[in-house]
Amino acid sequence: MNNTAAATTFGVEDLDGAALCSEVSGLSRDALAIAARRYAVAHQWCITHPPLEEGEAATFGDVRLPGLSGCDSRVGGEGTPGVAVFAVEAYAATAGLSTGTAAQILSDALDLQHRLPRTWARVVALELPAWTAAQIARDTTRLSHNCVNWIDHQLDHRGYRPKAVDETTRQAIATFHPELMKKPETGKDDWDVRVNHDAGYAPGTSRLDAIGDSLDLEKFSQLINDEATTLGRLGDPDTHAQRKAKALGVIADRHATCQDTLDLTGSDDLDAPAGRGTRPATPEDCPADYTKNSVLDAMAAARAAAEAGAGTGDTSGPTLADVLADAQATAEAAFDAATAARAASVAAGFGDPIHPTTGAPLPATRSYVTAKLHLHFTLADIIRTLRGDLDPDTKVVDAGRLGAQLLSLVQDWLSRLGSNARITPVIDLTETWAVDQHDPPDRMREQVQLRDQHCVFPYCTITANRTDLDHIDAYDPHGPPGQTNPDNLACLCRSHHRMKTFAGWTYRREPDGSYHWTDPYEQRWRVTPGQGTTPLDPADDDALDQAA
Repeated sequence: MNNTAAATTFGVEDLDGAALCSEVSGLSRDALAIAARRYAVAHQWCITHPPLEEGEAATFGDVRLPGLSGCDSRVGGEGTPGVAVFAVEAYAATAGLSTGTAAQILSDALDLQHRLPRTWARVVALELPAWTAAQIARDTTRLSHNCVNWIDHQLDHRGYRPKAVDETTRQAIATFHPELMKKPETGKDDWDVRVNHDAGYAPGTSRLDAIGDSLDLEKFSQLINDEATTLGRLGDPDTHAQRKAKALGVIADRHATCQDTLDLTGSDDLDAPAGRGTRPATPEDCPADYTKNSVLDAMAAARAAAEAGAGTGDTSGPTLADVLADAQATAEAAFDAATAARAASVAAGFGDPIHPTTGAPLPATRSYVTAKLHLHFTLADIIRTLRGDLDPDTKVVDAGRLGAQLLSLVQDWLSRLGSNARITPVIDLTETWAVDQHDPPDRMREQVQLRDQHCVFPYCTITANRTDLDHIDAYDPHGPPGQTNPDNLACLCRSHHRMKTFAGWTYRREPDGSYHWTDPYEQRWRVTPGQGTTPLDPADDDALDQAA
């Protein structure tokens, strides 16, 4: 459908001038009203789903088993009514949200009406955007009821500009919670370093976020800047910002060569080439007359060797085993080239990491990263490989947590991992087999995880390697043999596994590999691994039953 047809659908093609301004203003007001109503409905959801027993309110972490206590943060701050266990997951599925997002919305809705009534009144009057009020609720949810009531009263008079909110909150904490001002370590709950491989950037690119001590992060930032500057001095043509990103790998590889921590991968072979065993690379490994230009030439040779290793190699009729062996060989060659370049850098006086205890130069770059790459080849791919016409720039493979990537990029990663790269056969995801025990063997577990990719509950995004394996039809220790098999297993995160067991939700696996879920209210969803969740209305459900 083209843009003109889309505009005609909404009947706005004749609007202009004052009428168009009125429409824009009306839409903005409608958006405020819809957002306010969303939080009102979320609050009502909480009220109609109270805990069955005292002390069993839902929390932000894994939902607890009924009857078991926990210490996780509850949904809603002090003074708000509790929410039943599993009510958050049910709201998430109904609203089409992840469980974490749903928990936050319900918590904000409770805090606004029970802890920030003046702020909520502004939202209802459409004087304050709901998202602004929700952020205030989120930032104050762990403070006492009296403290938040004071904040609510102050903001009602001062206004809700960001500066006023920040100053008022800080003053309230200093007055009502001075212990939080004296003990900054209580703020470590959010400290973490996370890698997001699904950040939506270019292929082979991920995002790193860190929250921690300000001084520590500043020191690390300066270290990254120094490494980026050094890379520039050595001829790296990228921008400083790009070199900073590359510096993370340089720092990681340098740390891998430092034996301050227990090394279970070292060798006692003193005759091994530099960088392969415990013998470090030294200036004696290179000619004494190396100059800066020689070093830069050596580094260029290392880059060229790595680029050559990312190619397809000899394609004159190799077997699949030959292709994999060639990838390993090119990785070894790239490792040796990088070792020579690094030793040349030492000889030319550029400096190299020095062991803090012995003072000796450290070995050449050695990665301690263990990357498990799942390379999926169909029968057609294998035939193309044998013919030598499999193009690594068009073939996409599954690289596990690193996502779907071009084969050429995976080959480049293998060359950079050097001797630590390992290639193992992939598991057949369509294999049908069974065991006569409750717990599946590791090979079956990995088969199901690779097949499902994530928790198969509606809208859940927890990756498969962090889930339980659930028996779709409950395992009966006195039942028939073969109950534990891939067709009867599915990936469910811990909270959704418990929800299926205790909260009346049911599901089944369809012949096409999708999952059909039904909640206690007869709402239905189809979850297709790798594609997402689709709500089913009764007509869709009837069609699904007829197709089955």
